[in-house]
Amino acid sequence: MQILRIVFLYALTIWIAFVAIRIELLNTAAGSILPMSDKLAQEKAQGGSGKWRATWMTETRWREWHIRDSLGNADPRSLTAEETAAMAEDIRRTNADARLRDAVLNFGWLLQYAALLIALFTGITWTIRSRRHPRNAMLFAIPTLFAAAAGALAIYRGYFTSIATGI
Repeated sequence: MQILRIVFLYALTIWIAFVAIRIELLNTAAGSILPMSDKLAQEKAQGGSGKWRATWMTETRWREWHIRDSLGNADPRSLTAEETAAMAEDIRRTNADARLRDAVLNFGWLLQYAALLIALFTGITWTIRSRRHPRNAMLFAIPTLFAAAAGALAIYRGYFTSIATGI
């Protein structure tokens, strides 16, 4: 039974750490935009929806938004070197933002918080129950500390508030 508890706690902590690391890598790629709560509140105060919106960008969509002819239609002309560089950077940044939003929405939001609570509660409980066996207590304490660190990161980066603002 003890081995199952250890395996459960380590598996849950590995998943929690994977999600936290994935979100941090995506946040860096998107330009370190988390936490979004202040930006969204400012947008809402200016009449926006106050929700984190993200879209996938392609060359076709970028051209429709940025390159227009005199009638306002998408211009099929060749891009200049500066426009090509600007398009590549916009597409990279916009798609990184969309990937980050998807990761936070699907894994970093309620699922991450629920997993953190389960890992912390069970880890602390099992560590305390195993205090007479220091080796077992240490086996439970290590993933509990990692889960606590990931929880601090989730709160600091505002996974929940970045998505929940404006709901």
